[in-house]
Amino acid sequence: MPPPQDPPFSSHGQSEIDRYVLDCANAPHGQNITKASKANSADEQTIVPVVITVDRYSTVPGFLHLPRNWQTPSMIYEYSPHTPVSDNVGVVFLSGISGGVLGPSGMWPDIAIEMAEKHDIPSLRLDYRHPATGHESAAVTDLEAGLKYLAQYYGIYHTVLVGWSFGGGICYRYSHSKFVRGIASVASVQALEDISLFRPRPVYMIHGKTDDILPVGIGKEMEDAYWGDAKTAAERKRGPGQCELWTPEGSGHEIWRNRETAAENIVRFIVSVQSDLRTKGT
Repeated sequence: MPPPQDPPFSSHGQSEIDRYVLDCANAPHGQNITKASKANSADEQTIVPVVITVDRYSTVPGFLHLPRNWQTPSMIYEYSPHTPVSDNVGVVFLSGISGGVLGPSGMWPDIAIEMAEKHDIPSLRLDYRHPATGHESAAVTDLEAGLKYLAQYYGIYHTVLVGWSFGGGICYRYSHSKFVRGIASVASVQALEDISLFRPRPVYMIHGKTDDILPVGIGKEMEDAYWGDAKTAAERKRGPGQCELWTPEGSGHEIWRNRETAAENIVRFIVSVQSDLRTKGT
C-alpha cells in the first residue's frame, strides 16, 4: 500500500531547500511520505524533502533526489533477503556526527544532483534522529529505515552507501546487507572488522593527509583490513575484491582543497557499481 499522502514538492534552489532541514516542523511528521510529485518538465530532477518513520515514536528527515520522469516499478515487494529485485541502484548519503545532509564541504547535494541529472540514479541524503550524540546503533537504525523507505515505496533495493566521518563508520556497520553493493567513505572513523567482512564488494575511500581529526593512518588501516591476508599489490590485483584509498595532499577532514576531484571520484565509483550490477547481476 502507498503511504497516506504526497510529500511537499519544492522547485526552489538547492540552498533554499537545504534550509528545510534546519526546521523540520515545516514537513509532515509521524508517517512515511509517499512517492514524489511528478517533476516539472523544465527540471532535470525532483528534489523532495521527506520525513521517514523509524518507529512508533520517531522520524528521520532527509532529501530524496529522483531522476526526471522516474518510473517506480509496478510491483514492489517487501524488503527481505529473498526479495526478487531490479538492477537499479540508489545512493544513501550520511554525514558526520553533527548530522545534516550536506556532507564534507557541502558536496552531497552536488553529487546527488549530478547522479539524478546525468546518470538517472536516485539518492537519499539522510539525517540522524540523534545528531552529535555518537549513538551508533540509533544511526544504523536510521540508515535501515532509509533503505526500507527506498525499497518499499520506490522499488530501489540495491544501494551504494556514501558516508563522511561518523557516517562512514555507520555505512560499514551496515555492510552485512547483501543489497549494499558498494561503499564510498570520506575520512571515515575506524571500522576494521566491518570493512573486512565487506570484501569482495567494492570500496572507495578518501582520507586527507592533513586530517587532524581522524588521521590518515586510519584510512590505511581500513584498506589493509579490507584485503586481509592479501598484503602485496600483486596479491590484491589478483583479487577477489576492489578497494581503493585516495589520500590527497593538503586536505583535512572536510577535503576542502580537493572537493571537486573528490566529488568526481565518488560519482565515478557509484556509476561503476551500477554498471557492474547490470553486467554481472546479483
